[in-house]
Amino acid sequence: MLVNTKQFDAVHEVYYLGVSQLGLKFDTCCFNILIKGLCKWDKLDKAFELLDEIPKQGRRPNAKMYSTLMNCLRKHGRIDEAFELFESTEREGCYLDAFIFNTLIYGLCKQGRVTEGTEPFSRMNLKGCEPDSRSYQVVLYGLLVGFF
Repeated sequence: MLVNTKQFDAVHEVYYLGVSQLGLKFDTCCFNILIKGLCKWDKLDKAFELLDEIPKQGRRPNAKMYSTLMNCLRKHGRIDEAFELFESTEREGCYLDAFIFNTLIYGLCKQGRVTEGTEPFSRMNLKGCEPDSRSYQVVLYGLLVGFF
């Protein structure tokens, strides 16, 4: 509720009060909600700060958190940073889903980066992730508007 109403100071206070003074441990669902809300309201730096807090809570970031952050980076034209996050996600052994790959493909297409745009699509099958209908739509869109 606090995230949806943009009450970020209250969210911050509740989170840190709960963690530092009450010893609460947030689950991945709570972290996903917080990260999604922070990204939705363009608080990307705060979202990454929160991502750094997750291991301190004895949790591991999951694919949903990473895909939310990558999509937010993409929306802000920061596709290279999204790729860096993709690489670290891969190194950590986190499952890479079609949404993550589609985010990268679309971001590269929007920037007109032709050769790079096909690379994530090619890697999908190698990583055990089958392209979905959106994957093909993004590639076709790139071809039709001349990005590829």
